[in-house]
Amino acid sequence: MLVQSGSDEGPELVEDIGDGQHDSQQQDEAMSYLQQASHSTNLDQADACEANALLGAYFWTVKQEAVKGREYLELALKKNPKPDLLANIQRQLGNIAYSQADDDLATQRYEQALSAYKDAQTEEVLETLAN
Repeated sequence: MLVQSGSDEGPELVEDIGDGQHDSQQQDEAMSYLQQASHSTNLDQADACEANALLGAYFWTVKQEAVKGREYLELALKKNPKPDLLANIQRQLGNIAYSQADDDLATQRYEQALSAYKDAQTEEVLETLAN
């Protein structure tokens, strides 16, 4: 969760994002606000990572803006994402590279995604065994 309701950490993020906005104009406004919030120095690294990953996915999958999507996804990578988010980011970056006919980069990203998925699964299994 990026910022909890009532939190004084960073700007409050638009709650409508998590509520599944269906109206395009409201979604664009929510994403615009999220863009501003993602650059806030008050967000911790994990929240900034999530915000940038969400923006990257939005621009790539909804807006079909590969350059902007890749930019935000690469920003998210710099924030040291957890393995499950890292896998998702790498997969999306692979999809972008593939769409741009960069098969070598796509393959590299997909391999990194698979490695991160493996790490995420290992963590989940270890947590289950520990409990």
